[in-house]
Amino acid sequence: MSFQRARTAAQIDERQQEIVNACRDLFDEGGYDAVSFRTIGEKTSFSRPSIYNYYTTKEEVFLDLIRQEYEGWREAVEAIRAAGIPQSPEAYSQAITKSLRGRDRLTHLMAIHYTAISQHCSQERLTSFQKSIQSFFDDFAALLHDSFPNASTEKQGQFRVLFFSLVSGLYPLTHLTPEQTTALKASSPEYDAPDFYDMLYLGLIQLLKMLYC
Repeated sequence: MSFQRARTAAQIDERQQEIVNACRDLFDEGGYDAVSFRTIGEKTSFSRPSIYNYYTTKEEVFLDLIRQEYEGWREAVEAIRAAGIPQSPEAYSQAITKSLRGRDRLTHLMAIHYTAISQHCSQERLTSFQKSIQSFFDDFAALLHDSFPNASTEKQGQFRVLFFSLVSGLYPLTHLTPEQTTALKASSPEYDAPDFYDMLYLGLIQLLKMLYC
């Protein structure tokens, strides 16, 4: 059967979601380089040329995938607010770390968002994406405001920048490629990559001290 272009908004959304789902599966299986319009076409009902009806680059598909991943994290952050504010840096760090546990796809994408992905998207797509995930950052800022009403707006802003830098920076240090592991083992045989969540928990405790004091 020949391909028929979507005519309604619902049809467009459905086909874009099929493309995003294929991107997600390919990314989980083989990482960023495993995703292309060719491989997406092999997993979907779309030919490579027909994908261009919905996305200009694979990075624009990734933006929609990241947006959906942030929505899942937003629900976890809202649950922290609903459960009550943790009363110590250790408890607070544990709650935030727990909200990210099991979201390896998101933390991986965060590590490459501002490099490989953002550089190959149109300004229109980037702006639309940023608007779509702003609700997450608003909720996160609200959580900090509720938790630390005595901390200045400046300190809360600094914490947010440092926190997201910690999350995105930790991923490549704790998820080494086989080639990186082989090279490190050759120079440091006893080396073992640290656990992402252990390092996040410890790093958060240190960052939280700026809000508790």
